[in-house]
Amino acid sequence: MKNIAVFLLLISMSVGIHSSLADQQVFSNGRVFTATVADVWAEALVVEGERIVYVGTNEGALEQAHQNAERIDLQGRFVMPGIIDTHTHPGLI
Repeated sequence: MKNIAVFLLLISMSVGIHSSLADQQVFSNGRVFTATVADVWAEALVVEGERIVYVGTNEGALEQAHQNAERIDLQGRFVMPGIIDTHTHPGLI
């Protein structure tokens, strides 16, 4: 039983390591809605693993990204933050 627990712990740790080493993606030439007062719109963002690590200009995104980052041309398409609603109303079910 103890060996199984150690095995599961090692697997869960390796999943975390894998996601932290994930390649970057550069999304450029888009209309990125930031929902901030200062700069409501941006044109590019950089994603590393599951995190957005940069939002701003196309040039800034390329400066932030690794050379081997996947580049995705949004061709003017709209991007906005995901909306995650984690609550429920039991009376409505």
